[in-house]
Amino acid sequence: SKSISYPKYIARSEAVYGLFLAEHDLDSGITLINRGANRYLENDFTERAANALYIKGIVNEVYGTTDSATSAYEQSIALAEEYEHFLELGNSAYSLANMYNIRGQNVKALEWAHKAKNAYESGSHQKKIGQSLNLIGIIYDQSGLYSEALDSYLKAREIAIQTDDIDNEILISNNMGVIYDEMNNTQKSMEYYGDALEKARINNMDENEATLLNNLSYIHLKNGDTARAIDFLKRSLQIDLTDTYPCFESYPLEGLGAVYIALDKLDTAE
Repeated sequence: SKSISYPKYIARSEAVYGLFLAEHDLDSGITLINRGANRYLENDFTERAANALYIKGIVNEVYGTTDSATSAYEQSIALAEEYEHFLELGNSAYSLANMYNIRGQNVKALEWAHKAKNAYESGSHQKKIGQSLNLIGIIYDQSGLYSEALDSYLKAREIAIQTDDIDNEILISNNMGVIYDEMNNTQKSMEYYGDALEKARINNMDENEATLLNNLSYIHLKNGDTARAIDFLKRSLQIDLTDTYPCFESYPLEGLGAVYIALDKLDTAE
């Protein structure tokens, strides 16, 4: 890039190499990302600069420097807002919303999630709108606002179906199964879990299938159907996710332990 004196590509190389380098040396990686962002700005590539700051936020968040992550996301948002780069604005706002949600700061999380949704709407990024609505639903659910959560989930699910976003559709259906379970509407919960499970199987999404089998087993256990609960948990155990999630087996094994306790088979549970 330097040999052809093209600053856009030089800056891109700096930002991407900084992302890689951060895994080995966080400070050196951040320095390179900053250099790339500044080079973008110096040459009026404002959208790229906003993206580099977004990458900087992700790197800091992954390595636990949340104050620096927040600062980088906010810088990206300010720049994207000034120049109406709606995708970058939405991405950084979404990341902030997710970060505040993880930290249990639901008021701030909701504020940033709505900002992300509005940015995606301004840029007509349909799939992203659905993803932000799903996050809004999660935040409402965690706040005990079930009606608002369901409204957001339903809108998000409709967008996922319209845009053929199968990953998000399965995720939303699972979330709706969770919220109906929390509302003690077992029938509705099983409907959404079952729909998501079928789509996960058809699309060979092993991780989603295993999670949904675990969730359905919990419903069956609550209903006193221990035989079906055991069946679902054993089917979940048969899905080998150890390469990606080494501790995955602990979840269905814990579920089986709970079922055997319910059956008063304490030795088996142990």
